Amino acid sequence: MNLQQVANKYRISENALGSKEEGLQVIAKSLQEVINEMESTKDVRSGINKLNRLKDFALDVKGSSF
Repeated sequence: MNLQQVANKYRISENALGSKEEGLQVIAKSLQEVINEMESTKDVRSGINKLNRLKDFALDVKGSSF
């Protein structure tokens, strides 16, 4: 899978995922958003689901090609 396919799979703008480094930035930002949401809502189940999806995204970015 290439980065364009990863972006489409996770509904991320292709412009935001032009390199694996940008993928790391997306992951870091998303982690902070999940943390903030879990702190404010205490909705652990939703947070776990989002973290699992983020994990899958990270693995797809890691295994992607250009």
